[in-house]
Amino acid sequence: MKVWKLAVLWAPIVVAACSDAITIPASSPKSAGTSIISPDGPAHRSVSAGGQAPPASVPPEYQKYTSISVRADAGFIGQTAYGQALVSYGGNNGQATVDLVARNAQGTTVGTNTSTTAESHVFPSNYSVTASTTILLTAACGITINASASGKVFDTFLSANQSMLTWGNQTGGDTKGAAQPACPTAPPPTVCTATSRFGPSFDCTTPGGGSGSTPPSTTTPPPTYVPPYYSPKPGQYVCIVHNQGTDYEWRECWWVENNDTRIANGGAARPSFGAVANGASFTSGNKLPSVFVVVSDQLPVGAMAVLDRHKQGPYKNVLLVPSMNFRPAELVRAMRYLYATLAAEGETPPKEFTAQLNGTVSDSDVSPAERDYAATFTALLSKAKNGNVGTYGTRPVLEIQLGEAKSK
Repeated sequence: MKVWKLAVLWAPIVVAACSDAITIPASSPKSAGTSIISPDGPAHRSVSAGGQAPPASVPPEYQKYTSISVRADAGFIGQTAYGQALVSYGGNNGQATVDLVARNAQGTTVGTNTSTTAESHVFPSNYSVTASTTILLTAACGITINASASGKVFDTFLSANQSMLTWGNQTGGDTKGAAQPACPTAPPPTVCTATSRFGPSFDCTTPGGGSGSTPPSTTTPPPTYVPPYYSPKPGQYVCIVHNQGTDYEWRECWWVENNDTRIANGGAARPSFGAVANGASFTSGNKLPSVFVVVSDQLPVGAMAVLDRHKQGPYKNVLLVPSMNFRPAELVRAMRYLYATLAAEGETPPKEFTAQLNGTVSDSDVSPAERDYAATFTALLSKAKNGNVGTYGTRPVLEIQLGEAKSK
């Protein structure tokens, strides 16, 4: 912001000013008087930087000594930090500059800004000038700011022979800091044995995963998925169990064909879940169980899908997939694992667990009939709307009822 106070055309201006300024509650009004030349209050680190004696050739109105007092101010208005330089001076040229720096709790600079305001008058007297600046912060807690204020004053007179006479150069400075309240710290997580669980719903602080919130409402009944009986390439999932016997058990699973026993990362317990096409079944009661297919960006790298099973809450079966373009062949393999766990452990598992389904599935790994059948459900998933899925957050979600798997 440029502020010029010019009474006559020949008044000398020798200090440039530029920056943006806004009105801050702590501003100091400008004032002018004619009695004596003195600052409004005690000087803050005032430094003499030039000759103080006025030249003998200047008129009596200019036979004055300069003085300066500088005060810094800083604070917060919501998530906006402000800083000011409040300069009271005696003279006919004054300048105020403020440098504002904001840092987070780790000491990292998160914002800086600078503002300078300069003004000039015909006759020396008591005046004040203010420079203000702000920083818009991304957080409302844990930020500290520091405002560095500086000021300058000097007298000038344009003589009859058009030579500029300058005297009484003085500078001053001050600093002020302010701090927001500290950000609340999250409770320390429960220490997990072996490998920690992954993703927002698998954090050790929330082992339950499922919540008591109401499942997403649907205007029409959810579609029912019944696993096909045909599979030209029968196979099974082979899993490694992590944190076995704890509340944070999770499994890494790979699909292997029946004639292929190779599996990575061997050496741990491996519960096998066979294909359900051979007759696995479960009882569903009056209401079929559901699986909520949730699109999530928190899947581990390389995971095709993640199945989360809970003992209680509306979200007992949650299948996390990496995108809304989940392919039919991938859905066939993921649903095969879900049906196998339902057959082996029932609709309510004895222990909550997470299963990470690894590897890739090509279209040729499942029959065309299976792909066509699963494509009905992946098409619905591609059109899924955002819904509140409890601790899984607000994400695209599709509810699919699980039809009863029976033998041929």
